[in-house]
Amino acid sequence: MSVSFLVFALACQDYDLSGIDDAAGGDANLVANPDPVRAEGVAGGETLVQVTLTNSGGALLFIDELSIEGGDWAVAVPNAENELASGESTELTLSYTPSAAYGDGTLWVYSNDGDSPETPVALIGEARVPELLVSDLSFGKGFVDCPISGWATVTNLGTADALVVDLGTTVERYLPVEDALPFTLAPGEWQEVEVWWTPEAEGADPAVLQVEEAAVGIFEGALSGEAGIDNVSFEVSEVDFGTLYVECSTVEQPRLYNNSTCEVTLTDLSLDYGDFDLDIFVLPRTIAPGGFTWVDLSFTPDDERIFGDVLSAGFGHGQVLELPLAGEGYFLYDTESFDVVEPAAEAIYLHSSSELYTYDAGSGTLSSVGSTGSSLYDIAIDEWGQLWGIGGSVLYQVDSATGAATSYMSLTGGGNGLAVLADGTLIITNGSTLSEVDWSTGTVTTLATLSSGSSSGDIVEWDGSLYWTVSGIGSGDSVVEYDTATGTLTNLGSTGVSGLWGIAAPDGDLLAFSSSGTMYELDISSGAVLSSTSIGGSWYGAAHNPNYGLDPSYIFHLVDVPLDEFHIEVLVNSVVSSDWTYDATENAIVFEDGTVLSGGDVVDVTYALTSEC
Repeated sequence: MSVSFLVFALACQDYDLSGIDDAAGGDANLVANPDPVRAEGVAGGETLVQVTLTNSGGALLFIDELSIEGGDWAVAVPNAENELASGESTELTLSYTPSAAYGDGTLWVYSNDGDSPETPVALIGEARVPELLVSDLSFGKGFVDCPISGWATVTNLGTADALVVDLGTTVERYLPVEDALPFTLAPGEWQEVEVWWTPEAEGADPAVLQVEEAAVGIFEGALSGEAGIDNVSFEVSEVDFGTLYVECSTVEQPRLYNNSTCEVTLTDLSLDYGDFDLDIFVLPRTIAPGGFTWVDLSFTPDDERIFGDVLSAGFGHGQVLELPLAGEGYFLYDTESFDVVEPAAEAIYLHSSSELYTYDAGSGTLSSVGSTGSSLYDIAIDEWGQLWGIGGSVLYQVDSATGAATSYMSLTGGGNGLAVLADGTLIITNGSTLSEVDWSTGTVTTLATLSSGSSSGDIVEWDGSLYWTVSGIGSGDSVVEYDTATGTLTNLGSTGVSGLWGIAAPDGDLLAFSSSGTMYELDISSGAVLSSTSIGGSWYGAAHNPNYGLDPSYIFHLVDVPLDEFHIEVLVNSVVSSDWTYDATENAIVFEDGTVLSGGDVVDVTYALTSEC
């Protein structure tokens, strides 16, 4: 039982109680009647009782103050008089508001009674009170983010009516339904309370249901549940597509079932390896309780082998399902034989924003090779005749027979000018800097920086120096020389022409190709224009072939179209060769190293055919 102190000052001024007994010719004597004071009530209700205070002494009695111990008791109406002559009495009213079945207390009366200046009055309270029993509620197994409900029973085991005014829980994942509040339970009556649970994570999830009775306070019952995330499942444990011709297709639609009582949302579908095709037609997708959806899968083998993959399905509540996929492909072959004749190679390559060309400087003939497939800023040819391209922060390997550019690696920072030195060093330009690139990592190291101007778009090596077209120094673009031995930059002079994005140096003749379709011959010592020729087009970059005339290429056109370049076997004089490439544009086998073949050799090409499904 809690204890409180209520102090009532009964005098409007301070009294000096010393010597009052003697002045009156006798003693003041305080008698409290009845003693003890008894009260009976109902929890939450107020019961009033009277206490009589009498002065049985011969002197004037002064009552200074009152206080009460016991939280259920209080002074409702204090005595009207604080001065009692001999034989006089006064009444005060106490209130008893019980919160439990028993509530004892003490009234203290402070006076000038010489024998008992602090007079206690015993207070005895009894009450009829409600007592609630809240049943434990177990939800069993639930699913993450899936609300479910249960019912807890609240029973009044007490002796008075219970008024339930509030419902609560110790965690927000449990939510009691408060529509019926408030409600009253007579002794022995009970009522069910609905509680909803929405798990947020896997595992046990304990909590407490709190039921508040207006007079007595809060009663509690345990809440519990075990949450899982496996409320969705595939109808099969594996999808086997069987055996198919290469490039033929078949479709499977495995179903996904929702085994729970709430909606679930399919948020993600993916394949681990890409051996099969997945049609993600609508995401996210909602699956109703007890319902299903399906996944559209197709299999188109591109090789004669056994295929395997894993379909992953992710859901909004965190569950991820995996479904193994299997299938096998096979195809037919054809073989063609060719007699070797001597081919020729090209000396100069140019490119526009999207297409690769060859250029014959002697005849002025411009020939398209094919689309690059990527936007290139510049090209360069290494000592082996391999064509490379740069497009911002990507280095591309370019097929000189088809023009197709394939991403090779990422470059730190990127650039718009590209060169490969005779020793294999990879060089790029970007803005005012000239840098070396690590072939393995793409890391860029600055070699030199312009004091003014910016890269116009190309750089080329000739005889130990790099020649770089730079804008913003003089009139039009200027030619800047970089000495690879000393690392110094020298401005050779202005060309007076802008947009020189491509330069080449076949046999030491410095040729510049402009964005407006003009070829300029430049003085390699001063950068001055010696002559100009309109060739049409718009040139982003240029490169000369340092291997020109040394190692001619060989090309062999096929009658049928192979399935792809990965299923071709080439034999030279009955010996397997790896020194070839497949040109899809020409539908041909190309030998770029002219030393591999010679006139009179026999080349046999066996390749897989596109299947007829």
